[in-house]
Amino acid sequence: MHPHRACVGRGDVGLNKESNVTITEYRGRWSKKKAERTLKGAKKNKKENGKGRRRIAAKLFRKNAKCGT
Repeated sequence: MHPHRACVGRGDVGLNKESNVTITEYRGRWSKKKAERTLKGAKKNKKENGKGRRRIAAKLFRKNAKCGT
């Protein structure tokens, strides 16, 4: 997989069985650090409203669904 392609790592992005997002699902055009930071925020959100990671996953799914269809 070439890192400069726009849609690296699209595929089964979204929710896995435990409905949490893994780092590898953030491959897109994001850096790993950014993904980890976002996940930390998502964990915090989840405590507040129970939707943190799910919302991020949905956003990613929409973003990745646009390309290569």
